[in-house]
Amino acid sequence: MTLVGILLYVAVIRRMRRAGPMNQVLVTFGLIFVLVDLVRLVWGDIALGMEPPAILTGPVEIFGVLYPAYRLFIIAVGAAVMVALSLVLSRTQIGAMVRAGVENDAMAACLGIDVERLFFGVFCVGCALAGLAGAIAAPVFSATPSMATDILIPTLIVVVVGGLGSLRGAIAGSLCVGCVQTCGAVVIPSFASVLVYLLLAAVLVVKPAGLLPARA
Repeated sequence: MTLVGILLYVAVIRRMRRAGPMNQVLVTFGLIFVLVDLVRLVWGDIALGMEPPAILTGPVEIFGVLYPAYRLFIIAVGAAVMVALSLVLSRTQIGAMVRAGVENDAMAACLGIDVERLFFGVFCVGCALAGLAGAIAAPVFSATPSMATDILIPTLIVVVVGGLGSLRGAIAGSLCVGCVQTCGAVVIPSFASVLVYLLLAAVLVVKPAGLLPARA
C-alpha cells in the first residue's frame, strides 16, 4: 500500500497540494472509486475470508465475560498506533515540523524545513497504516474491493466530529462514533446508522469546528 501511495502521490497528489483541500478531497474520492472498480475487473468481487493466527482464535475471559481474542488484538494494535502517533507528533522534532508545515507551510519552508519531502513522508505513513488496517480487519470482515468505500463515510464523520487537523480530535471522534454505533446496534438496531448522523449534526450545531479542533 505504501508503494501504491508513492505512485499516486508522484502522479497526482503532489500536483493537487496547492489546489486547496476541496480539490484534493474530490480527486482522492475519484481515485478511490476508480481503483475499486479496477480491482473488481482484475480480481472479481468475491469476498475472501481469512483466518486469524492460531494463537488468537480462541476467546479470552474478561471479568467473567468471554471476548474474542482477535478483536482484543485489534484494539491493542489500534491503541499502540494511537500512542505512537501521539508521541511522535507531540514529543519529537519531526512532529513539530509536521505541525509547523500544516499551520504555515510557507513560513516552515523559510525556516529550512523541506515541507514537500515531509508531507510526502506523512502521506506514505498514512498509506502504510491504511494497508495495516485492511490486513488486520480482513479476518473479521473478509477482504472485499469495497472495504475502502465502506469505511470512507464513517472515517469522514470521525474527522468532522473530532475536529480537522487534530489527532486528539480523531481519537475522541472515533470513540464517540464507535460508542454510538455499538449502543445503537444493541438498543435500537433499526436506527443505529441514523444515530451516527444525528451525532454529526449535533456536534456541527454546538461546536462547528469539532470537539477538539487543532489549536491555532
